[in-house]
Amino acid sequence: MILYKYKAKRYENEQRNKERTGRPLYALEEDEDFYVIWIYDANHIFECQMYGPKEIVAKNLRVSDISLLDYCKRESVNGKVEELEMTPGCFHRRIWRPCKVWYKNALEIFDISKTLIEMDNSDFKQSIISINGLIKKLKEIFYTVYPSEDNQSVYGHEIRNLLLLACMEVETELAGILRTHCYSGSRLTTNDYIKLKDILMLEDYEVKLTFYEESTIQPFSGWDQNYPTSSLEWYDAYNKTKHDRNTNFSEATLKHVISALAASLIVLYAQYGPVFQQKLDSSEFIILKKNDFADDDIYIPLKDNNWTATVKSI
Repeated sequence: MILYKYKAKRYENEQRNKERTGRPLYALEEDEDFYVIWIYDANHIFECQMYGPKEIVAKNLRVSDISLLDYCKRESVNGKVEELEMTPGCFHRRIWRPCKVWYKNALEIFDISKTLIEMDNSDFKQSIISINGLIKKLKEIFYTVYPSEDNQSVYGHEIRNLLLLACMEVETELAGILRTHCYSGSRLTTNDYIKLKDILMLEDYEVKLTFYEESTIQPFSGWDQNYPTSSLEWYDAYNKTKHDRNTNFSEATLKHVISALAASLIVLYAQYGPVFQQKLDSSEFIILKKNDFADDDIYIPLKDNNWTATVKSI
């Protein structure tokens, strides 16, 4: 099944993204019915309107027959239509994207989060138990060392232990995603993990701790494929203190452990979406995305909400 994207003539005077380019629409054909999906906001809800059976559409346009592609060309600005790589009803396992489409007369709004969790339910449950345990340990440390600007460089054995656990959680999640998508390699390192940076949009996420003086934490900011370990300060600290505690004990700081835990939260959110955040035992950690998703990053469901999992080439 093919998914087309085009800009509608009727909206070509609408201001969008500071350009008068028209509102993007998506069109698909299912069981010889034409559907057009109206994009309101790539982070929220879309509406899908059935334009009717193929023969009715053709009759309304006063033609004997018409394909979906020809229909889109007639309706688009300058006849320009783009065929998208992702087909309707398909998604990538453990990679969340906004997917809320309301089909007219449907009883519910479809979302991909539930399907993602159901497909990897065992891994998801383990992740929830683990991340909630890490949050509990961090809050226990806060009883002794308050998370203020003055205390960011404080280090100690419990902080180091939690830094190791939090970074291993990040590694576990990233490795799990790679293996889910048939990535080869017996011993994965940051040279492998960084290949998920753009796919999961990790640099776009930040974590806000409501009781922490720093406004937001962006643990994946500046992650560089030329220096995949050292460009992540918290991960570099973990790597150093893991292999040589005596020399690098002072690297296991409060600042680094908070960043590592924030990284764990982001990787989980990027896999499962807002439903994941609802499973956290603590409300002090708020996961935010700095930029809206592009229109082409969404998943488009079919009206019966049947999904097909696909493998992403990494």
